[in-house]
Amino acid sequence: LRQMHPTSRVGAWLAELVRCSHCAGVWLAGGLTLAVDADVGLPLPLLWWAATAGGASILAALDGWLSE
Repeated sequence: LRQMHPTSRVGAWLAELVRCSHCAGVWLAGGLTLAVDADVGLPLPLLWWAATAGGASILAALDGWLSE
């Protein structure tokens, strides 16, 4: 097997992250939760992250379903 350069592995990971709407939604939910937690102080921030990521996943699935 051909060895990939570490930079190209990171680039491949970022490309997959951008193409996968569910993956991007989870990371975006994490960033949003982190920002709100730093500003306001959320109780149970990991629970909020999971809930926000779940909502983003549902919206991504609906977008794919409606665009067919």
